[in-house]
Amino acid sequence: MKTKKTVNVIAIVALAAMTAACGAGKTDGNDAAKSGGQAVKVEAKPVELTWYHVPTDGPVGDAFIQQYGEPIQRKYPNYSFQVLVNKEQNTLANMVMSKTSLDVMLASFASLQSVKENGLLSDMSDLVKKHNFDLSRIEAEPLEMMRKMEEGKLTSLPLYDLRLVLYYNKDLFDKFGVPFPKNGMTWGELLDVAKRMTRTEGGVSYRGFVTPPVTVVNANQRSLNYIETKTNRSAIMTEDWKSHMETFIPFYTVPGYDATPETMNSANMMNMFLKEQTAAMFVAYNSFAATIKQNVPNWDAVSLPEMSDLRGVASQPYPVVLSIPSTSKHRDEAFLAIAQLLSDEVQKERAAKLGFLAPLRNPAVKSAFASDMVDWKGKNISAVTAQKSPSPIAYSKYNAQGAAAIASAMLAVITGQKDVNTALREEDEKLNKTIETAEAANK
Repeated sequence: MKTKKTVNVIAIVALAAMTAACGAGKTDGNDAAKSGGQAVKVEAKPVELTWYHVPTDGPVGDAFIQQYGEPIQRKYPNYSFQVLVNKEQNTLANMVMSKTSLDVMLASFASLQSVKENGLLSDMSDLVKKHNFDLSRIEAEPLEMMRKMEEGKLTSLPLYDLRLVLYYNKDLFDKFGVPFPKNGMTWGELLDVAKRMTRTEGGVSYRGFVTPPVTVVNANQRSLNYIETKTNRSAIMTEDWKSHMETFIPFYTVPGYDATPETMNSANMMNMFLKEQTAAMFVAYNSFAATIKQNVPNWDAVSLPEMSDLRGVASQPYPVVLSIPSTSKHRDEAFLAIAQLLSDEVQKERAAKLGFLAPLRNPAVKSAFASDMVDWKGKNISAVTAQKSPSPIAYSKYNAQGAAAIASAMLAVITGQKDVNTALREEDEKLNKTIETAEAANK
C-alpha cells in the first residue's frame, strides 16, 4: 500500500542502501542488540520495512532519512523503508481495516492507547531474548511504563524521552531588575519570583508565570495516580491531589494576575509568552526550544521547579517509543533496526545533534544532549539533564480524562467559581460517570 508521499522516501532510502551495500560484506545483523552470548545470525538479504508514524507530524523524506534511515542503514545497508503517516488514507483505522503489514511503529506514550485498542501491540520479549538485547542499558522508568500498560508484557522500547523545563524571558527579568530563576528551585521559591514579575506598567499587564494547569498536572512529580486501577474508579479525591492543586493555584491568583477563563486559555497563555512577551516564565517540554528561540531571542531555561520534600525529581517520564506491530512479517529485522537506534553510538548522535533526550543509563550519552545544537547554544542545557525521573503513575486508559478533571478543578478555583473541595468533589463525580458510561458502552 504505497502512496505518492512515500515513493520518494522509498527510492532515496533504497538508493542509499544500494550505495552503502557496495562496500558491505556479510553481517550477522546483531552487534547493536548483542549483550553477551552467541549472536543470532540474520540473513543479509534486501528487506523493506514498513515504518508507520502514529503522530501525524512524523518525519518523512529527508527528515526521516536523517533521523532513522541513515543510522539504521549504517549497520544494515540491506534495509529500505516504506514510510506511512497516520493521516488521510493511511489512518490507523484504515491500516487495520486493510490489514496492511506494518513492521515498525513510532508513537508517543499517550498515542499507544489507540494502538492498543486496535490490537496492534505485540510482546517483544521473545526478540529481546533471541537477540541478546541488554535491557539493563535502558532506564527503568520508561520500561516500567511499558510493562504497566500491558500486564507485564514488553510491547515497546523507548526511543527518547521528553522532559518539562521552565523557560524564561531574560529581557523581562532585566526590565524589572529581578534575578533570573535557577536550577533546583522549589515551587515555593518560584512563586516568590512570579509575584515580583506580575505587575502593570505603562498600561500593560505582565504576568510572572503562564502555563496551562494541565501541564503542571501532567508533570506530577509526586507520581499521584488519576485512576484506582483495581476498582477502575477515580483517584483524584484525595488530600495529596488537593495539596498538589494548592501548590500551583497561587501562581495564577497573585495580585495583578487577573485570571479569567479567557486569560487562562492555553493558546492565549502561550501567546503571552511567545508573541506578546508579557509573560516571564512558561513550562514546556525540551522539544519546545526551537519554537521559543524563533519568538523570544533572549531566552534561557532552568530545571522544572521541585517539591520542597522531593528534591532532584523531574516531570513524569513521557517517552516516544518504537513497537513491532502484531502485523509485522519481518519481526527480526524490525527488532534489529530498533536495537541499532538504541545503540550508544546512535543515541549519542541523536542527543547531540537533534536534541533527543536518551533513555539510556550511560552518562556519556546523556551528557551529550544538545551539545551540537544551535537552538541550545549558550543556553542552560542542564535544565533538561539535571534531574531524575519519578516513578511512573499507574496505567489506565482513562488517565487523560483524569488529568483533565484535575485541570478543570484547578481552573474553577483559579477563576473564583468554586473552592478546592467543591471543585475536586464535582470533578471526581464527573470522572466516575465518564468511566461508567465508557465501560457500559464497551460491554
